[in-house]
Amino acid sequence: MKIRGSTVNAKSTNTDIFFFLLNVLNQENKYLQKAVK
Repeated sequence: MKIRGSTVNAKSTNTDIFFFLLNVLNQENKYLQKAVK
């Protein structure tokens, strides 16, 4: 599922917000994994 690059606005659905947060967490995980190795 493609996420809009803009910030989440009030009109975003719960699903949009969920996937946005999930995407952010995935980015954080990749960064942390690189930092640990």
